Amino acid sequence: MTQATQVLSRAAENMGKSLEKALYVKSSIQKATDDLNTLTSQISTAGDAGAILSNRLNTLILTGGVSLTANTFGSLTGAYLGSRSGDTAGSIASSTVSSTITGAAIGGTLFPTPLGIAAGAAIGGLLGAVSGIIQTYEKRDDAYKDWYRGLYEHAGSETERMLTAGRSFAQETWGQPEAELNAVQGTLDAAGGEGYYAERNQGIAEQITAYGGELGEALAEANRAIGAGRAAMENLADSYTQEALSTVLTGSETSLQWSGDNAQRLQELGALYQEAMADYEAGNTEAGALVETYTEEARALAEAQYDSSEAALGVVEAEKDLVSSINENTAALRGWRGSYDVNQALTKGRENTPSADDTFIPGDWSYNADQDTSLTPSTVKKARPQAVGIDYVPYDNFPALLHQGERVQTAVEARSQRRVPAITITGNSFSIREDADVDRVASALLQKIELAERRG
Repeated sequence: MTQATQVLSRAAENMGKSLEKALYVKSSIQKATDDLNTLTSQISTAGDAGAILSNRLNTLILTGGVSLTANTFGSLTGAYLGSRSGDTAGSIASSTVSSTITGAAIGGTLFPTPLGIAAGAAIGGLLGAVSGIIQTYEKRDDAYKDWYRGLYEHAGSETERMLTAGRSFAQETWGQPEAELNAVQGTLDAAGGEGYYAERNQGIAEQITAYGGELGEALAEANRAIGAGRAAMENLADSYTQEALSTVLTGSETSLQWSGDNAQRLQELGALYQEAMADYEAGNTEAGALVETYTEEARALAEAQYDSSEAALGVVEAEKDLVSSINENTAALRGWRGSYDVNQALTKGRENTPSADDTFIPGDWSYNADQDTSLTPSTVKKARPQAVGIDYVPYDNFPALLHQGERVQTAVEARSQRRVPAITITGNSFSIREDADVDRVASALLQKIELAERRG
């Protein structure tokens, strides 16, 4: 197989993989397209469709109410189903409902008949469903990317762990130059520390004096109260957990503030726990997984009940007041602009400060891009490795990443070596009975030619 054939084969393989990734939405999109074409052909038979379209669309655009209504109902549907069945179902439902309402309105406006409304609703619903399916595919694709990125990072972390451990073992034998460098660097760092404390010690002395007197005593009392309050909240949380576990594992009664549903669920979990433990003691070790589930649910109920307690909600209200107070008293200040302006400056790219050699990036673009002033980053294509070779350079300034040992020929040299061998086929008879025989004969000839090329 020639190099050109290899390149074409790989290109076809890559194209096949790309098409395969789209199979998730292919069937839905195809069905929607077929239905859309059918409905469109029916609607197109209406007389003066162009004039009706213009007038009705103008009315629809001016009102804007349909879009608002569609988005509202779509959001409500998506929120409900998303909460009930997950964001995938919610996204599909939201897109379908909003598009159905919009499509029905457009159909009724353009063609004020039941058929027009139904056709518009059907088209909108189909397009909305396809849009939701595409969004679902994108989310799954993002999840896959995050997953394999984690695999890559984990593999890299193992290399870093090996190098760290290896450096530790080899430190005594090979690490003398590094130790000397660290010593020199330490001397340089110490100079910075000396300058810092020469100025800082005065402020530290003032703090020692302040905190060692009346201010320190008052702050100690405040810290003591803060610590006691934090401990009280943690004790309350622990009490809820202990009581939940005790109810489930021992059948004891609750004494803290529990909602009616949670108290009933703890009793149910207690019965389920006893049943699972009986199965476990009878030799069914798989019942241990049920025991784990019941105890974890008890802990979760305890945490949820603590978060809903009067004490915890009181802390939340105090924190909300704190946030509001800070917001009101700092609204006129401009301290936030510092970090904002710095972050904005960091978002600016190369176009903010173009350089004279902006057309040349070593190892990335064509080697002669720095010599051709007509080339710009927008016109120079990214270079690609050519380890498998290339029979013909398709255009001037074609970029390529070359490797040691490879050879680049001039156009004259390439033309002088590019000779088409004469191929004579004798002693053969071909019987063409159907169109498929043509492809079979051509394939057989190609195999013979490639075999001849390999033989020299």
